Parts: sequence; C-alpha cells; structure tokens
Amino acid sequence: MLPSVEERDERRDDIRRDLADLAIFRKYLEPKGFRGIVYYCADCDEDHYVSWDLLRDNLEFTLETGETRVHEPAHEPDPALYVSWEYARGYADGVEDSRRAEAERRLKESRRAGGRPLCAFCGERLPEGGYEAWNYCPRCGESLAPVRLATYLYHRGWPARSIEELLARAGFKETILALPLVALHEEGRRPLPVKGASKGKRKRSQA
Repeated sequence: MLPSVEERDERRDDIRRDLADLAIFRKYLEPKGFRGIVYYCADCDEDHYVSWDLLRDNLEFTLETGETRVHEPAHEPDPALYVSWEYARGYADGVEDSRRAEAERRLKESRRAGGRPLCAFCGERLPEGGYEAWNYCPRCGESLAPVRLATYLYHRGWPARSIEELLARAGFKETILALPLVALHEEGRRPLPVKGASKGKRKRSQA
C-alpha cells in the first residue's frame, strides 16, 4: 500500500529535521576529528559507517526522490572516528546547554551594567540603540541580521531549537551567544523590526 500524501509530507518533514540536526552535529563533532555517523543496519546485520557528506547526500536524495540509496559503507573505517546518532544528539545538546548558560551569565552582566545588549558574535556591548539602531557590530564588524531574525521569530512564538536549526541551515556564522537568548534580552521592549538600512552602519541618526 502506497503512503498517503500526509504520510509522505510527514516523512519529508522528518528528513528536513534530520538534515538540520546533521548540520549541527557536524559543526560540533567534525572539529573533534569525528568523520561521521555509525548505525546498525538490520538488513545487513552489521554496523554501517557513513561520512558526514555521504549521509547528507543520502538524506537529500531521499528528500528529492522519496527513495533510499543503496548502502555505501566506508572503506576500512576506524570505528573510533564515528559516533551514533544518539551520541551526536547528546553531545550537541550538551554544548548548546553550555552556550546557553554562558549566554545567560553574560546577559545578566549586561543588564546589571545598564541593560545595553551584547553583540552575539564578539560578546561586547553594543553602543546606544543596540540592535534597533545598528546593522553591524562596530567592534567586530559582523552583521546583526541573524540576531534580528532570531528576535523576530522569538516574538512570534518559535521555539529556541527551531530558530537555531533554521539559522544553521541558512549558513549563518556561529555566535558565541545563543541567539534565542539574545532575543530574550529584548523581552519587555518592542519587537525589533526586520527591515534595516542596506547602507552604512547606522539605521537612523541619534538625536
């Protein structure tokens, strides 16, 4: 029996979430020397070792075609360089929990210092006006667009993990502060507008 349209859509959503998770896992684990994911294949009755690139390509292929590629196990893999999906998720969650804790500490310090928000990329306080007035951090030069987008989505009810997955898939540079927590720092103020001036560092002049 062929799957229904609803079942196919649900499967595609699952694959998109897997791709987003994979991007986050790779971001944290590849610099540690890990080469990919290991999983047990019931059909072959053995573990399969799959590189980051191959697993991403396989998921994208299934997303586009609805079919599963033939298994392509790694050549003489070193089992110590591959982790299970569950391990990768636990590791990534631990790293992000630590980042959130550090962000909370920095944001509390910022509030005690007068409430000026911090740049999510360099951790320094932004000048007067914060994210409402500046399109780029005047200290590190990074675009503040990802922070503004995170704040916009937060005020519209997006959960923190969904925001982080979206920004990771979009290819935004990793921040030292968790972006949804930077958005939380703006709680109680009016939501940040999405549009900003395309030229110059200042959106508007200060009176």
